[in-house]
Amino acid sequence: MAKLLLVDGHSNLYRAFFALKTRLSAPDGTPTGAVYGFLRMFHKMLRELAPTHVAVAFDVSRETFRTRMLESYKGTRQPMPEDLRVQVPLVQKALELLGVTLLLTPDVEADDMIASLAEKAAAEGFEVVIATVDKDLMQLVRDPHIKLWHTRLERLLDEQGVAEVFGVPPGQVVEVLALEGDASDNIPGCPGVGEKTARELIRRFGSVAALYQHLSEVTPPKAQKALAENRELVELSRTLVELKRDVALPFALEQLARRPPLPELAEFYRSLGFASLLSELGPAPSPPPVSPAELPALPWGELLPSLEKADLLACRLVDGQLAIACAQGFASASAEKALAALGPRFFAAWCYDAKALLSGLRDAGVAVERSCQDAMLAAYVLAPGETVELSALCTRYRVPAPPLATPEGELSALLALAPKLRQALEAEGVVEVYEKLELPLIPVLEDMERVGVKLDVRFLAELSTKVAALLEAREREIFAEAGGSFNINSPKQLAEVLFSWKGMPVLRRTSKTRAPSTDADVLQELALQGFRLPALILEYRELSKLKSTYLDALPKQLGPDGRIHTRFNQAVTATGRLSSSDPNLQNIPIRSELGREVRRAFVADAGKLLVVADYSQIELRVLAHLSRDPALVSAFERGEDIHAATAALVFGVASELVTPDMRRAAKTINFGLIYGMGAYALSRELGVSQREAQAFIDAYFARLPRVREYLEGVKEEARRTGKVRTLFGRVRHIAGLDSENANVRGNAERMAINAPVQGTAADLMKLAMIRTYESLKAQGFPARLLLQVHDELVLEAQAEAAQDVASLVKATMEGVASLAVPLKADVGVGPSWAEAKG
Repeated sequence: MAKLLLVDGHSNLYRAFFALKTRLSAPDGTPTGAVYGFLRMFHKMLRELAPTHVAVAFDVSRETFRTRMLESYKGTRQPMPEDLRVQVPLVQKALELLGVTLLLTPDVEADDMIASLAEKAAAEGFEVVIATVDKDLMQLVRDPHIKLWHTRLERLLDEQGVAEVFGVPPGQVVEVLALEGDASDNIPGCPGVGEKTARELIRRFGSVAALYQHLSEVTPPKAQKALAENRELVELSRTLVELKRDVALPFALEQLARRPPLPELAEFYRSLGFASLLSELGPAPSPPPVSPAELPALPWGELLPSLEKADLLACRLVDGQLAIACAQGFASASAEKALAALGPRFFAAWCYDAKALLSGLRDAGVAVERSCQDAMLAAYVLAPGETVELSALCTRYRVPAPPLATPEGELSALLALAPKLRQALEAEGVVEVYEKLELPLIPVLEDMERVGVKLDVRFLAELSTKVAALLEAREREIFAEAGGSFNINSPKQLAEVLFSWKGMPVLRRTSKTRAPSTDADVLQELALQGFRLPALILEYRELSKLKSTYLDALPKQLGPDGRIHTRFNQAVTATGRLSSSDPNLQNIPIRSELGREVRRAFVADAGKLLVVADYSQIELRVLAHLSRDPALVSAFERGEDIHAATAALVFGVASELVTPDMRRAAKTINFGLIYGMGAYALSRELGVSQREAQAFIDAYFARLPRVREYLEGVKEEARRTGKVRTLFGRVRHIAGLDSENANVRGNAERMAINAPVQGTAADLMKLAMIRTYESLKAQGFPARLLLQVHDELVLEAQAEAAQDVASLVKATMEGVASLAVPLKADVGVGPSWAEAKG
């Protein structure tokens, strides 16, 4: 039999919040104790109750139909503690990643949603279990198919169990509550009639209606008098405590079937420090057979007339063939045949992951110059940073989710999602971001991935040997400084050396074990305090990471053609920037000399040269444009060294008197502001006191007041609307700006400040990539884009054309948009990435 588990979200979250004695928090300071406790309980319920279907209900707003009936309803309830309120979205995100449907319906309470869904499911033959400690929900157990899992007692209550725990059977729960009221919800009941009397009266008379029919028989006389004087109050109370059972729910029961957790769950748990919870997830039982509406498979010739008339098309590759669907069904044909039949209409068809589709078509011998519509990218533009898995999108946009592993399942889902995504893009005002920035970039990235970049394996091997020798030397220095040998890679042993052997101050403890932390921030701070050993450990870690992540790993990731083919991820970052993986080339260190040496291994093919174009201080130029600060704009217009110019302003000296330390401080402030850096972080970066750092910041804003006005305006916009936008309209949603928790609020402010600047820079880079790609093709240059890393583009060109390509790229990047300050790109040519960059 199918079993539906319905979880009372807020009830269990409150229970978890007050039950956990130890305060837990994520690395960014966000409280996580209630999330952890809730998930521990939830995982246990999944294991022990083994439901086939699951949903969790949360209250959406304070105002409901009950508050309109009684203004004081829940009026005495204390506001949710701030430390708990910030955890609600974390719990909801975890549940979504677990593949669980959330019940979020305005104007009614979570209990009403649970009641409506429970009775509907019971009527259709489900066994229903409600997980809560809320006595209101006991009234539902009168149905023999519905039971209540009491989360405090950890006991499954049937009708007899409710009678034992509450004192009356489920059918009389409402009657008792009507008399005794409910202090937690501020339901008055009958003044003068307490818990014991209410139960005795209902056991005797059976209901409130029968009680009033026999009012003269009620004893004691005091209770009879109270009931007579408060009849309207009792009847109102009864109406308030009886749950609604007819809430319209925008999904079918089969959509609540348990699904495997999404891949992002592991990283989300790790980000909160909950990695151990992953081991507590038992396998999801297979749901009972259901019959979702699936598209019929039709012969190509039979479906073709319908495809030509259809308003909405969906497509995917199936075993090398292109499957095309409309409302009437789907059919598969060779890519060449299908594209010839569809013509330009193919570009209006919806797929999931258009880059993979275009790559598959090229593998099948059909090159497509443009992309069709992409549900994954549309969802990303709407909610950057959120999961874009197809199953999650079906849940988010409340569409039926047939088995997505089948061609007809994915095509059905796409046909259902497409109109909702299009409507959402228009409502959010991000159609141009989707159509002008993201879709045109797809063929650019597909081509870059296919071309790859050549790697000098011999050079990497030599560099690896060199770094291995440096690691041995650092190890000897570390042991000498420590006074003995130990496992440098063991946090426990390192903590013993630093804090027991050497007596260094414990700056921070881990949230889980409360052991002294030895993370990079702690080591950096200790190093700034003058301790040599932490500085050596940091050097050792950087060398070790460089060797394992790049020097030894990159040669193993070569393709058969001797080139690295990284994958560019277009729907991952919250800011709109691209990321790369397999391998990740975005994290190649650039500050150290050895890190820069890694770039020397990326080389041009025989007879070719690499062209490297790097936007100069693009984020600061974007800040100047967005803030329109006269001093900042003027410095860029004059082509000055922006950090030296800023230093002259901040320290009040002539530009020729700016010292290297002044310039370094100004540079740190310039870039730090974009990321919301405060006095504490700046003091650590510069190695000065917080008071000095704050003085630097105050002087900066005194000389550049429009920058401060802009940053404050961004935060205000985020507080007012819950989101911020880039110059091109890309949106990022920001939560936590009104939090009473300083860590949560500070983190939200930093995200709000950073998103428009970094996002606009990302948009400019994407435009530059699109236009460079198109210009190279249009003018027939023998050159191709290879990489995009940070603010750089790397191309490979025939040696004789390399300088012309460099000029074209420079002009394209600098002319991609008209800002209040000129865009500037530094371009170089050379046989390797490092040499081209100069």
